Amino acid sequence: MHLTYTRISKYPYNFRRITGLRLETFDKLVLKVRPLFEELESSKLRHGRMSHLPTLEDKLLCVLMYYRTYISHVFLGYLFNLHNSNICRLLRKMEPLLAKKISIKKDRSLTSEKVLRILADVSEQPTQRPSKKQKKSYSGKKKRHTIKTEIVMGEDGKILSVSKSHKGKVHDFKIRKGEKLLPKESLKLADSDFYDKSNL
Repeated sequence: MHLTYTRISKYPYNFRRITGLRLETFDKLVLKVRPLFEELESSKLRHGRMSHLPTLEDKLLCVLMYYRTYISHVFLGYLFNLHNSNICRLLRKMEPLLAKKISIKKDRSLTSEKVLRILADVSEQPTQRPSKKQKKSYSGKKKRHTIKTEIVMGEDGKILSVSKSHKGKVHDFKIRKGEKLLPKESLKLADSDFYDKSNL
């Protein structure tokens, strides 16, 4: 059994706890996004296999759960009966559509008043071997093809920011250098891959 809109919408209270939206608000969002989604689908020259998330409601539910929790693509895939590579493609497909209708904030404020101790680390999620440019996705540390994402957490356990996804070959420190600087006053905790923590 996996998560579907049909199942979870029967329990409005749980639906709000899981997605952060009231059921009626979610339904309004579906109405706003549907014309854009149908236009995108109609522009395809060929249609592939039937998706395990056949409805727009299921797709949006999956995306909103990701932004609500920032769990890994693998974990999200288990919840929705999808391979993690399909989760990645779904997010890339749906995010531009959602961005036209709602504000999506991946970065949360990092101020010295709010954050005293920060943990920064890069998470690697296994992915299918790409058909082209395989070396760029190959992680020497994991000895397989991966997608890397930097996650920054506060001392209370809350996720403060999540970087964009990078190919497995990109070094952790390079990912950190491409993100916003962390507050100077905070105590920064990071593994050896970040080298000079003063530049975080």
